[in-house]
Amino acid sequence: MLLSPAGVPEKPEDFDNQEIVDRFETKKGKLGAKIALHLWENNYTPFGILRKGGVLASKAFLNFYVGRRMTSIRD
Repeated sequence: MLLSPAGVPEKPEDFDNQEIVDRFETKKGKLGAKIALHLWENNYTPFGILRKGGVLASKAFLNFYVGRRMTSIRD
């Protein structure tokens, strides 16, 4: 999904991160949501993390993604 800064409103005052975390049922899901929200609140983006990880991190992520999501085209 691509978002434009002009199209993203400010966070509502009544927004609660815990409400997002509570949508997940497993401990693993809740932990993942907490980590993702923490990183987002501190201005880390998924692509920023990949850039900081370098070529090996990017390649590992793409291999993981292709392997899990696009099984019909993997080696």
